[in-house]
Amino acid sequence: MKASASVSVSEQLAWESRWAKPAAASAFLSVILTVAASIYVSSSVDAQPGADETDALLALVDAQSGVFITGAVISAAGKLFLIGLLWYLYRAARFRRPDLNPAALIVAILGPVLLAVADVLGQLNLVDKAGDFVATAGDFANQEAADEAADEVVADRPAVLQSLGLGGALALAFGTVMISQAAMRAGLLTRFLGILGIVVGVLYVLGTLFPLGTDLIRLFWLIAVGLIVLGWWPGGRGPAWASGKEDPWLSAAQRYALEQQAEQEAKGSANGGGDGDEPTRSRSSRKRKRR
Repeated sequence: MKASASVSVSEQLAWESRWAKPAAASAFLSVILTVAASIYVSSSVDAQPGADETDALLALVDAQSGVFITGAVISAAGKLFLIGLLWYLYRAARFRRPDLNPAALIVAILGPVLLAVADVLGQLNLVDKAGDFVATAGDFANQEAADEAADEVVADRPAVLQSLGLGGALALAFGTVMISQAAMRAGLLTRFLGILGIVVGVLYVLGTLFPLGTDLIRLFWLIAVGLIVLGWWPGGRGPAWASGKEDPWLSAAQRYALEQQAEQEAKGSANGGGDGDEPTRSRSSRKRKRR
């Protein structure tokens, strides 16, 4: 059933106004918790092992397991807060574009949940393996053998955890892409942020497969969408937010072009009216002269 068939425009706009602050807060909290998790871990551990010191990293994880588990929980909470923003944006977009598939909301909820679970379980698994590695560290013949064993411990993740992580990333990616595209076409997001949302969705998958370091792009998108939801976007929001209907968000250049076109049409109408009166006056004058 189409959303417009059961909910009036005024009811939808009232709902959007009522839930705008919680939705924006969920976006900002997702950003804050993601950054806080990284800062908390880096500032709480005693040392920062180098990229090639895997054995030292495992020893650190074992010694300060509480810090790493807490960091994983904070990071997981940041992912769960994504649900609030995506749910709000989905409902606003689907009201204006009823063809948006409801599956977009399902995967947008499922994705963060799976990723959050994968984060926490993955860290618990690493802590457990780190303890076993440290307990047997003295059994290695030399440092090279210890390094190889440490690398294997870090790289060897259970298939269940890998499936959870990849499945969550794919679900969140599809949800973010579909909702961002629909919101852009409905006029709820600028073209730039709509396309960036699609890029963010793709990065969720690529970031799981490869360490790309693209968190800044995702965090920027969340902040920008949160500002739009609150109506704090520079230059104001697109007309679709006020009309409750599909109304593409025009860029500044497009708005300027339309204004110029309107001015030219107005001038043309004024000039045309003046030219049209002149022949009438001329014909009247000639008739009076002939008389």
